[in-house]
Amino acid sequence: MSILQSRLSPEIDKYQPIEQAGFRSGFSTTDHIQVLQQVMEKYKEFNRPLYIAFIDYAKAFDKISQNAIWEAMKKYHINQNYVRVLKNIYEGSVSQVKLETRGLDIPICRGVRQGDPVSPKLFVMVLQYIFDNLNWQSEGIRVNQDQLTHLRFATTILYYSLKQVRD
Repeated sequence: MSILQSRLSPEIDKYQPIEQAGFRSGFSTTDHIQVLQQVMEKYKEFNRPLYIAFIDYAKAFDKISQNAIWEAMKKYHINQNYVRVLKNIYEGSVSQVKLETRGLDIPICRGVRQGDPVSPKLFVMVLQYIFDNLNWQSEGIRVNQDQLTHLRFATTILYYSLKQVRD
């Protein structure tokens, strides 16, 4: 599977924004930590309110819709040969429950495969597919003329806001 990962990674990475550091070669989550520290220092220095939310997506790997994977691959024009290989791998996936002497096959229709080196790439691709559909240009904070709404680590996303939200 690492051959598929090495060929698929550049195709997926070209659609990833600078905010995506986790599961991406040439990027480091420590850079995001430094950005976070600098932003916090500046907002504290100027006595401005800043709200930061950390959301852990580790459990989302098992919940992601496989249809969302295929839709994202279509949107980002991923090579159809790679899509076909992945569909063959995913569409035949089953979990088996053994009841006394019989086995019961249960098709697996969601989640990315655990331990598969391609899975993190598929996950961040679907995450980007979701983020592309969000309308949040007015959210986040200004950093050197750029709007910064979030930073993506490996399984955690950090959201910036100037407004406190309560339920």
